[in-house]
Amino acid sequence: MDAKITKKRLSRMLSYDWLKMVLAAAAIIIVWTLIFTMTATRITPAQQYTVFNYDGNRPFSMTKFNKVYDDAFDRGIFSHEVIKATSYDMTTTGSNLHTVMDSRLQTDEGDAIFVSKEGDPDFPIKDDDGNVIGYEYTYLQTFVMRYGYYLYDINDYLDYMKKYLNKYYIDEKGNPDYENGVLNEEKVEQDFRTREKNDKRFKTEKQKKAGVKKDIERIQKYRDALVQFYKYLNEDKVISLEYTTIKMENEKGEEETLIDNVAYSINLCPNAETMGGLKNYAAYTKMVVDEQTGKKHNVESAENMQLCLFKLKGVNKNFVGENLIFINEMVRLSLEATKK
Repeated sequence: MDAKITKKRLSRMLSYDWLKMVLAAAAIIIVWTLIFTMTATRITPAQQYTVFNYDGNRPFSMTKFNKVYDDAFDRGIFSHEVIKATSYDMTTTGSNLHTVMDSRLQTDEGDAIFVSKEGDPDFPIKDDDGNVIGYEYTYLQTFVMRYGYYLYDINDYLDYMKKYLNKYYIDEKGNPDYENGVLNEEKVEQDFRTREKNDKRFKTEKQKKAGVKKDIERIQKYRDALVQFYKYLNEDKVISLEYTTIKMENEKGEEETLIDNVAYSINLCPNAETMGGLKNYAAYTKMVVDEQTGKKHNVESAENMQLCLFKLKGVNKNFVGENLIFINEMVRLSLEATKK
């Protein structure tokens, strides 16, 4: 056997060893990447508050929405549970609108969406000459027909929030009373420790105590937000609940009611005199006719702009009170903008 070391053999051996080292390094990187991916703390759907802007509206890039939304998050208007605030503009998706929308909702992404009551151009009503004289359905109606399964009935949502807060607020006699009762901090701590026992953010007792304190603040925020929402709704009357009814002809040519008077949305601008400032943040373009000249021109408006809330299975219902915080912030900003 010829075992003599030659320059050629040495070069070949080193090349083989080098290849082994490269493969070993690659294997180590892959293993560490897998370990990091599998053990890293992931953002849950409830920890990311996402707002959509539906087709037919002005793009967020043409309004002040993104700026005030980012600013609101930086100021900490949400509770500690929300660690990321994002927005997605469906007005930019074109023909992929429903594909993108479906994929987002199926992965439990989305909390609220702005939808107008303007006519949906996909359902035109034409005269005998083929001219469009109206629309069979509004954007709100077609949106509800397609995505109603994912939406809250706002009345059900508000009832849930009252029941949720009544678990933590009790009056002098020990009865549930989120409006006038006192917060039961022991109950908040008990539920927090049960719920977050496997959360990697709260490993040590010091971290858990800090988490309890933040969770007490979260419950207080939800309570204050619900009280303020009802004030905007019932006392100030600057917003209202929108009840949607949808009728359609069946195969026999008979009118059939598909949705009968369900509150799928909140009307954020029932009166432009008080909430017209909303157009700075969420708006659509509509054509109006000048009464004096008869000329047509486009204006930006937020009148009857709707906000729908998503009810997604993957979102922890303990944290859906973030919706109230967001709604109230939009109302507050809009009222201020209207006065300017």
